[in-house]
Amino acid sequence: MKRAHLIGVGGAGVSSIAKYLHKEGYTVSGSDFAYTETIKQLEQEYGLTYTGPAKAESITSDIELVVYTPAIQTDDTEYTKAKSFGIQCYSYPEFLGHISHNKKTIAIAGTNGKTTTTSMIGEALDQLGLDPTIVVGGVMAEYGSNFKHGNSDWFVVEACEYKESFLNLEPHVVALTNITPDHLDYFRTIENYHHVFVQLIEKIKPGGVLICNTQDPNLVEVITKAKERNVTVVATNQGHVNEWKLKLPGQYNKENAELALRTIEVVTDRDTDEIVPIIESYKGTKRRFEYIGVTKHQTLIYDDYGHNPEGIEGLIKGVREFLLNKKVIVIFQPHLYSRTKDLFQGFVDALVLADEVHLLPIYAAREKDSGDISSQDLQKAIISKKPCIVYDSVEDVVKNFAVDTYNQDSVIITLGAGNTDKVALGLKVQE
Repeated sequence: MKRAHLIGVGGAGVSSIAKYLHKEGYTVSGSDFAYTETIKQLEQEYGLTYTGPAKAESITSDIELVVYTPAIQTDDTEYTKAKSFGIQCYSYPEFLGHISHNKKTIAIAGTNGKTTTTSMIGEALDQLGLDPTIVVGGVMAEYGSNFKHGNSDWFVVEACEYKESFLNLEPHVVALTNITPDHLDYFRTIENYHHVFVQLIEKIKPGGVLICNTQDPNLVEVITKAKERNVTVVATNQGHVNEWKLKLPGQYNKENAELALRTIEVVTDRDTDEIVPIIESYKGTKRRFEYIGVTKHQTLIYDDYGHNPEGIEGLIKGVREFLLNKKVIVIFQPHLYSRTKDLFQGFVDALVLADEVHLLPIYAAREKDSGDISSQDLQKAIISKKPCIVYDSVEDVVKNFAVDTYNQDSVIITLGAGNTDKVALGLKVQE
């Protein structure tokens, strides 16, 4: 039997590849610095052999394939050993491109809404009998997984722009949600950020399709490039966005649904009336306005991955439409020092839309503390407009958040791409 080893197997991306390779007949092993629930699931459901933190002896000459997280260093002990054996090595984005090469690929790209729209499209196509393979950056409620194996040629994939990852793909269809500045720690300028989406359009195969809001001024360059290449452009702004009856809040999710609808129409030729009820029944994904539970005084608790100003603004506005007359309490963990600094005023403007703001320290992720930006800076800018408190840690929030002062008149939303979900779980009443 073919053998594959995955470096960083507990990550959101690489874990989906572990599932894919298992379904493709590989015996799969994997390393990661920590044993997590994701790895436990891979062991129990996909036959993964967890080899612990990275070590050279995990790589043996009978391994045919290594897939690794882009987060590793070039001197990683397992990667180096695999190269010395001449084993075929792919980064996670490169392997998505490898899958894409042999399939009819629908790539869902954009700054915000990728995970929701990808899973909307994938799940609907599955219900319509197309049996696609789906890879998404979140856990789909329908499958309890970030991956669904299909037996058809269709491949529905969340296409991430960071470090030009999505340029490894060879899409037939690109569904584009929006373009707003992000990842400026890498792209440096807004112009560079926009240009990578233009490059994605250059990857669309002949006869391909771009689906997007043709009235969005941020998409002018992308649409121009598509027309230059004779890519068919399908507009999402010709529909009836405000008529959607979704289980998710917000105008932005109606726009995601409209994009999903037009994409599904393009690839299936099914009638709109057949597709709409499927999309409206969509249950969501983890950490996208995910219902967590209630406090002991019956305050609703939701958790969301929102980590840039547009995403936060859209969520808070959506919650006010979805949960009328509720006092909105946001517990936000900024993600990355560079993002907080680059988009500072945008964060302030978005967060003050809540009734109260509670802040955690900036989640460093791949960065080191620059020393020139902090959550206290956000607090100083917010507190003249709305009550704002800064905590020292997740544990500090769970211990000191005045949960007893809120009742059914309020809703608590934990926000951020770090580990604010632990706050949500810590505040909910244990059943």
